[in-house]
Amino acid sequence: MVGCLYGAKTTPQMYVIDAQGKLVYFGAIDDKPSTKLETVAKAKNYVSQVLDQLFSGKTVKPFMTTSYGC
Repeated sequence: MVGCLYGAKTTPQMYVIDAQGKLVYFGAIDDKPSTKLETVAKAKNYVSQVLDQLFSGKTVKPFMTTSYGC
């Protein structure tokens, strides 16, 4: 239901919302559309990066990435 409110198109599609309720990121979890452990281990985790930026008071980059999934 909440995914529909934000216009989610794939699963998974990640959303990060700040303390004021502002959407600060949406898109993929990471940069590797794979389920292989060896590939995922080398992935750039967008969500972790965004949360680190958010909690340290920095500008969130990237704001949006292309999600993958079904």
